[in-house]
Amino acid sequence: MSEDPVIVKLHPEPDEYLEAETAFLRAVGLCVTRWAFVDRQLFWLFRFALGAATHRAAIVYYNQQTIGRRLTHVDELFRSLFVGDKWMAESEEWARLRNRVNELLPTRNIVAHQPVRRVEKSDGEKAVYEYGIYIEPFQKYLGKTHKGLRGKDALGTEDLIEHANEVEKLENELLTFVRTLVSVTKTSCHRDNDDA
Repeated sequence: MSEDPVIVKLHPEPDEYLEAETAFLRAVGLCVTRWAFVDRQLFWLFRFALGAATHRAAIVYYNQQTIGRRLTHVDELFRSLFVGDKWMAESEEWARLRNRVNELLPTRNIVAHQPVRRVEKSDGEKAVYEYGIYIEPFQKYLGKTHKGLRGKDALGTEDLIEHANEVEKLENELLTFVRTLVSVTKTSCHRDNDDA
């Protein structure tokens, strides 16, 4: 007695792929949103380091078109600010956070700039439709490795959810760092006023 083969359609009906598509698009949305919140925390760090009013800092910060450029500007400002032993702990924490942003940015850039595809497969019992973000095929001629793929050919739904969780953790760490800087600055200002 032979089993009927599983039919995998190139053009399935929506009810056959909608659940997987929705989960994938939700994961993409989580990644985009989490990175928007990281960008917001980087703005607050930029404003702090620049020492400017919010509206002026926003004009300068948001005129930089890439998050990589924005990160570079925050880093340059902190390198000039965190001089001497007074800022040693903050300097070390900023270096750790900057490195973490740089570790996660390649995956963010793939999510933001690469195409999506649906792959039709079978799990042995039914058709399965998987979604992933992959590198544009013509970019392979550049011979670059894409560390944001984490050794895979494409980023699937689970990869994106994991990335969104990592970015959320980063955002919370950046928020804590912003609060620490504000607290240290207020304490320092009070000490300076007491010494006067």
